[in-house]
Amino acid sequence: MAVFLKLVLTGIVSGVVFTAILKFIRLVTGNKANMLFYNINYIPILKHWSHSRLLGRLFHYSCCMASVVIMYLLLVPFGYETEILAYVIISTFGGSILYFLTHLSKAPPASDDYMAWLYWTLGHAIFGACVGCMVHLLI
Repeated sequence: MAVFLKLVLTGIVSGVVFTAILKFIRLVTGNKANMLFYNINYIPILKHWSHSRLLGRLFHYSCCMASVVIMYLLLVPFGYETEILAYVIISTFGGSILYFLTHLSKAPPASDDYMAWLYWTLGHAIFGACVGCMVHLLI
């Protein structure tokens, strides 16, 4: 149970770092890649409440926590659960693919906004690094 709670905490902290990085990128560049965090208007049940900022934030942080737990569990059989690079690779690759879910939404950014894709993918790499460092230190 202690490991699970540490993974959940890691997801929250790393999610905050991820959010701050993309918010900074938006302030500097104006690019709206960070809007993907909260975009739930393409998810069948949740789309009815897509106007709710609170639900969007809960969705984002739930995904962060769940992804940390899932990555950890996927890495355990291979003995890589405390390897920072493993989290960076999985998060970067996964995030680069997840970006294209924006194609299902009318909200920004557009699915062909390659700078948004780059920022989103970079943000996922930083998220993965943060997760990997915390798991390496805490577990």
